[in-house]
Amino acid sequence: MWGEGDEGRERRGEREAWGEGDEGRGRRGERETRGEGDEGRGRRGERETRGEGGEGRGRRGERETRGEGDEGRGRCGERETWGEGDVKRGRRGERETRGEGDEGRGRRGRGRRGERETWGEGDEGRGRRGERETRGEGDVGRGRRGERETRGEGDEGRGRRGERETRGEGDKGRGRRGEK
Repeated sequence: MWGEGDEGRERRGEREAWGEGDEGRGRRGERETRGEGDEGRGRRGERETRGEGGEGRGRRGERETRGEGDEGRGRCGERETWGEGDVKRGRRGERETRGEGDEGRGRRGRGRRGERETWGEGDEGRGRRGERETRGEGDVGRGRRGERETRGEGDEGRGRRGERETRGEGDKGRGRRGEK
């Protein structure tokens, strides 16, 4: 059944109920219920319930509950609960609780599998792999790998690898490796 304002049509085999204003569509074999304002869609095999304003979607096999304003999505196998304003998501196998305003996520080995972390408000940058850290408000930059540190407000630059340090406010430049 299609509502008013549905403008794109997909290939074959879809079974779904769309609300008004849904404009994007996945490939084939999806079964889902779309709410108003959901505009992005994944590839195939997804089964999900989308709330209002959810706009990004993962690839395949995800099962999740999304709140309002969640816009980014990971790849495959995630199971999580998102709060309002969480924008980006890791790759696969993560289990985490995100607070409001967390926007950056790591690349590989962190974001991917087995990490469990709690983020505070306003944490925006994240490292590559294997980090375990507590981030304060307004920390923007992050190192590469193996760092363990506590960052204060306004610290924006970070070194390469192996550093362990405490940064004060307004420190912006950082060396290559091994500096303290």
